[in-house]
Amino acid sequence: MRIKYLIIPLIGIFFVVAGCKNKQTKSFAIKADSLTNYQVVTDLPKASAKEKKEQVSVDTAITEEKCNVIDRYGIPLSTQLLDTSLLGPANFAQLYSPDSASRLIKSFNKAFYLGVYSADMVYSMIYDNRSLFYEYYYVVMRLSDDLGIKETFTTDMLEKFRENYRSDTVDMIIKNALVKTCRFLDENNQVSILPFMVVGSWAEATYLMIGNAIYNQDVSTEIYENIADQQQTLKKLKTFINDNLLGVDDYNISVALHKLNSDLDTVSRAYEEIYVSDNIAIDKGSLRKLYEAFRKLKRLYL
Repeated sequence: MRIKYLIIPLIGIFFVVAGCKNKQTKSFAIKADSLTNYQVVTDLPKASAKEKKEQVSVDTAITEEKCNVIDRYGIPLSTQLLDTSLLGPANFAQLYSPDSASRLIKSFNKAFYLGVYSADMVYSMIYDNRSLFYEYYYVVMRLSDDLGIKETFTTDMLEKFRENYRSDTVDMIIKNALVKTCRFLDENNQVSILPFMVVGSWAEATYLMIGNAIYNQDVSTEIYENIADQQQTLKKLKTFINDNLLGVDDYNISVALHKLNSDLDTVSRAYEEIYVSDNIAIDKGSLRKLYEAFRKLKRLYL
């Protein structure tokens, strides 16, 4: 089904994750509200094309990794969802606190937040916040180690990041690390980790997209299309979870996967409130409803 988008003539930019049913059409209102407790960072340093080329290690030959789960279900990576050309100025205040990782006890929760923190790491990387990037990298590395994933987010990988930071290859390095983690979990049938990590990463990346659309005036209209497209991703995620349930014998894992599937309905209901026939119609208030729905989803895994 192709989603159409309604854009108010005053300031035409808008965005939402995709479909839901409602009676009255609403329209995108991009004009900024007065917002409090929100820090926007606009003066981040950028490297020139020449600097980037010079910073690339000569021994960094990178071939793109593949993961069957991503290809099979068409689930986007956080590196695909988070794009500075669409997001406008950065807001690091909406990232999840690295300190909260110490509160995670259950493996399902750690797996979910491994995804969340990996998306925050990507956000920090694309906006050149080096100190935050390393903070999130260490959190991701620690959670990966706790979950028995020792092949991807390692000190060697961190050194590769350091050598190539702000180069044209760093985004490929981080994308390959995420895909390699996905592939390792898929090939080893880690159904107690992979679905939670994939949902956590997708939820946080979409949450950050919505946040930037709410608080920034200078965002591309394409960002709204990307958010709208995520309703279809939501359906794919539920199919992915259900497919994993088919081969699960462990009772605790089965219960956890059923809960994960049910928890995604928190987001589904938010879409249903703003869906009109075949059209998504969103104003600033509707975006906030979606934003809060993703926030609630994340809170369920603390």
